[in-house]
This record gives sequence, structure tokens and C-alpha cells, in this order.
Amino acid sequence: MKQTLRIAVWHNLSSGGAKRVLHDQVRGLAASGHHVEAWCPSTADQSFLPLSSLINEHVVPLRQSGHASERLTLHELAGDRRDDIAAMDEHCRCCGAQMDGQGFDVLLVHSCRYFRTTAIGRLTRLPSILVAEPYRPLYEASPVNVWAAPRRRRHWWVPSRGLLTAATNALRLQSQRIQVREEIANAQGFDRLLSYSSYTRESIRRSYGLEATVCYPGIDTDAFSMLGYEREPFVISVGAVCPDKNLEFVVEALARLPEPRPPLVWVGDQVEEDYLRRVSGLARVRGVGLEVRRLVSDAKLVDLLNRATLMVYAPRLEPLGLAPLEAAACGLPVVAVAEAGVRETVVHGSTGILAPATVDAFAKAIGDLFGKPAQATAMGLAARDHVVERWSMTSASARLEAHLTEVFESVRNARGSDFPAH
Repeated sequence: MKQTLRIAVWHNLSSGGAKRVLHDQVRGLAASGHHVEAWCPSTADQSFLPLSSLINEHVVPLRQSGHASERLTLHELAGDRRDDIAAMDEHCRCCGAQMDGQGFDVLLVHSCRYFRTTAIGRLTRLPSILVAEPYRPLYEASPVNVWAAPRRRRHWWVPSRGLLTAATNALRLQSQRIQVREEIANAQGFDRLLSYSSYTRESIRRSYGLEATVCYPGIDTDAFSMLGYEREPFVISVGAVCPDKNLEFVVEALARLPEPRPPLVWVGDQVEEDYLRRVSGLARVRGVGLEVRRLVSDAKLVDLLNRATLMVYAPRLEPLGLAPLEAAACGLPVVAVAEAGVRETVVHGSTGILAPATVDAFAKAIGDLFGKPAQATAMGLAARDHVVERWSMTSASARLEAHLTEVFESVRNARGSDFPAH
């Protein structure tokens, strides 16, 4: 007989793919008979796919750092985050105490939008699982390598300005080192680390020196489905409008295609306005039709995925990327860059095309598939079959459920009589 668990969940997620995965996980665990409750700070996005529509979600205050005056201190100029870390620790200690006092069996933790990894695994007695993803700006040149020494300014010899710059840089470096230290220590506080892709598992090893287990998420193939529409001559991409999602690259690639070239519809939940203005100007200069749709409903997204001819997807070092899987579930083939987690979601030559991450190669892949509607249709059908077979919600829920049960039982057996009872 299957064991049912009392599962506590913690997150501090913004809108986007990670929140969609968590929403689907909670729905699947609850449907399997487990009791699930969630905790989050007020900084978590509670409007996008709210967990409160499925379960009881506790919103626990998070003290926000603020400036007592208009004059910034050196620590604030340097981006010192020690006060923010202490505030998050205080929030997690409060959440952990509530969980410990309500007879939960196991804790499932998702990322923090600010720190990725928090101390809650160390601040509760519950067996715990972290869905881990390192804070990329600290471990990658994204957008720059934060560990590179600053170049000496021409005015270095001016005592007051030179000393201020040196002090600010020293504090910034120390703040970053503290954040790395705390992130690693927090990750060590969990009984098991999970990752959504092999690429992320390797990133965890490089960043934390810790082992993680791949636990692929799933796609709701009932919500994301084929509607039988006739395909229209445009391409689509999904993701935040920001440099990491590489919108400029896609525009440049489309500009390489002969006219009449397909317009691009970009669906985004978050938009960096300065970046959008720059890319919109580039699209006008290059003669590429660009339409940005913000915060569209799931129904409208599915509608667009059923009308487009191709998805084009070129984020930089995307840990996994749900968008190609959602497109595949709608029978839409994907042309994607062959890097990071996308290599695990797009099957080259079957569900889409994995192209080298150069503008010319990406443009050629788009042009080749866009000009062959029969091949694109066949790939779309194969993509739908692939998602149903390998990426279903049923199989994803079973994978996660197995990890939760294993961690609960292994910790209970290891602690013996010290293990908290209901």
C-alpha cells in the first residue's frame, strides 16, 4: 500500500517556468493523496499560477532592507547583502518552526528569486529536498565575470575618489564571497539535491562541489495540446525579454532570411524595458517584424503555439527550458541552440533542430525547416508523441514522489527514536 505523506513546500519564485513546474508538482502530489501545504515570503509571485488555488499557502513576512536616509553607506554602495541574508534566515527560521510544529513528514524546497538557496534546510528538523539551481551571476560570466579585478581608472591618483573606489570594490568582493559561502552551506543543509537537467546537475557540482540527482519535470499535455489549427507563417519564442534569453540573436538570425521573412511573436512574462527598446530598434533596422506579447493567458499561449509554424529558441545556457516542451506538446517543432539543458528537451532531427550557437547557422536551420512544411508537420507530430511518452505529468509526479518517500524513510531510519512523530 502506497504511503501518503504530509509534505511542506517552501519557495520564493517569480512568474515563469519554475513556478509552473512547482504548481504542477503540487497539483500532482495532492492528486496522489498526499497532504501538501506551502510557505513563502510576500516577495514570491502569488498571482501567477497561485498555489493557494490548490492548497493552503502560508505567506510569512520577510523583513526588507531599506535606507534610513538618502545618503548611502559604503556597504549599500557596494551591494552588501549581509542584512538581506540575515532577514531571509529569520524568515526561514520562522517557517521551519511552523512546519516542525505541524507534524509534516518531509520538506520540498524550490529556489529563492534572490539567493537561489536559503537556510531553511538547516532550520527545520524535517527531512528535506532542494530543487537546486546555482545563482548564475556568481558562477558564470552572466553578463560579466564578477570576480574579475576592476580596471584602474585614470583618476586613481585622486586620494578621495581612489580610496572610495577601492573600498567599494573590496566590500563588493567580500559581499559576493559571503553569498557564495552561504549558498554552499545552505545547499549542504539538505538531505538530497535534485536538478531538472543533467546540465544543471553538472553546474551544481561545479558551483557547490555537491552531488545532485536529475529529476525531470513534466508537461501538462492536456492543457498544452494540439488543436488542429492551420499553421500560419510566423515564428514564436517564449521567455522573459532580457539579455539572457538572447532576443537580439534571434532577430539577427531572422534578418538573414530572404524576404518575405517570417515575423517573430515573442511571449514574455517579464520585460526589461531598456533592452526591449534596443531590440525593437534593431528589428526595425534589420527589417524583422517583432511583436511582443506580455503576460498572456495559458489559453492564448496554447492558441499561439498551435498557429505558429516554428518555435525559435536561443537562450544562453538555459538550465532546461520548458518552452520547447510546451511547444512540442502543441505539435510545434523547435529550432534551438545546441547548448545547456535544451539539448535534453529537443531531439535533433526528430522533434526539432539543434543548431550551433552562431547567427548564420541558426538562420540556416530556421530557413531550412520553415521552407519545408511537410517536414515541419512530421516533426511536430513526433514532438507531441515524445512529450506524451517521456515528459508527462504522471511520470514526473511519480519521479518526484519516489524521491520524497526515499528521503523520508532514509532519514527516519537513520534517526530512529529521535525522528519527530506526528
